[in-house]
Amino acid sequence: MKRRYIRIAALALTVAGGAAQQAAAQEGPAAAAYQAACAECHGPQLEGSAHGPALTGTSFDSVWGARSVDELVEYLQAEMPPGREGQLGAETYRQIAALIRSSGDLDPAVLAAIGFGPAAPQTGTTRFRDAGAGGLAVVTDELLRRPPAEDWLSWRRTRDNQGYSPLDQITRETVGELELAWVLAMREGQNQTTPLVHDGVMFLANPGNVVQAIDAATGDLIWEYRYGYPPDALKGTGATRGLALYGDKV
Repeated sequence: MKRRYIRIAALALTVAGGAAQQAAAQEGPAAAAYQAACAECHGPQLEGSAHGPALTGTSFDSVWGARSVDELVEYLQAEMPPGREGQLGAETYRQIAALIRSSGDLDPAVLAAIGFGPAAPQTGTTRFRDAGAGGLAVVTDELLRRPPAEDWLSWRRTRDNQGYSPLDQITRETVGELELAWVLAMREGQNQTTPLVHDGVMFLANPGNVVQAIDAATGDLIWEYRYGYPPDALKGTGATRGLALYGDKV
């Protein structure tokens, strides 16, 4: 009986391996194109990130589940990748769209075989730098008590919770000259915290244990840290709100 179980298990592995090889042969180029052009924002396994929604699961299906591959191709050609819209070629867009639509039906082993692994993409399509935020002054108790005018080191900036900035560039005379400088979408969740700013670097805690360091002047993402938690841990849900900064036109 034990030997029979072993044979059954071996047969199951053979079938799964054959499916993975078949999928890899058919969809390998599409997976490579996805990793190069899409994974930086939408995750190497379509799981989403702070810069792009998941391309699988309930939220994705609620928008695209009843729509055709042709509609998804049309959208991808018009909108993706950001800054390089329409530059991947019609056939590549169609392969990526078909791969995204079929990914929810594929076994994890098959996904790994066709290139949906944890490796980071080699080419950049966004403002992500994954570098160090160097040159920051040490945050001491004294600095927390009396932060520089351009810093925001606590929820309400200072320990007396006044929420007041001494910066004087924005006045009644100049407020009409403000314009949008940059936008960065936060991850979905019930709680979205106040960002902290120190020496020109914004530190943003997203729902889902994701912390980011952002160049406050440009919106470029310097680094991102994700803390893993058990799969059965409680996850908050809610509408995503954008984070925007404003600056002078001049």
